Amino acid sequence: MGRQKGSHVILVKFEREKKIVTVVPLHDELKPGTLLGVLKLADISREDFLKAIKKT
Repeated sequence: MGRQKGSHVILVKFEREKKIVTVVPLHDELKPGTLLGVLKLADISREDFLKAIKKT
């Protein structure tokens, strides 16, 4: 579930009765610190993210 406002998309997920809201900038590239901040907001570990992108 999500919505877009300007150059950012707002993503929402529900996990164990917890609502997690993440704002992601829609840019061609993200700085490493920005990406890590997005992952932290989304409650996704760096390791899980790297595993997920290797599958694609």
